[in-house]
Amino acid sequence: TGVFHVATPMDFLSKDPENEVIKPTVEGMISIMRACKEAGTVRRIVFTFSAGTVNLEERQRPVYDEESWTDVDFCRRVKMTGW
Repeated sequence: TGVFHVATPMDFLSKDPENEVIKPTVEGMISIMRACKEAGTVRRIVFTFSAGTVNLEERQRPVYDEESWTDVDFCRRVKMTGW
């Protein structure tokens, strides 16, 4: 079996990114790795995320959630890499 971890805290306006973003990200990943080891059945862990999915838009939104989708027309228009 495998585990895909695709979430991470994001706060672009944080006054204390070390404690509000970086430490929770590292501690969360370590916790996931420990749980996978304890399960004894996990062969692979994939950790991925992209700030580009929420940060590279024509018009920034105040909140990003499960209703937020990539503006494909904008990406094609500005010829973003990865296409």
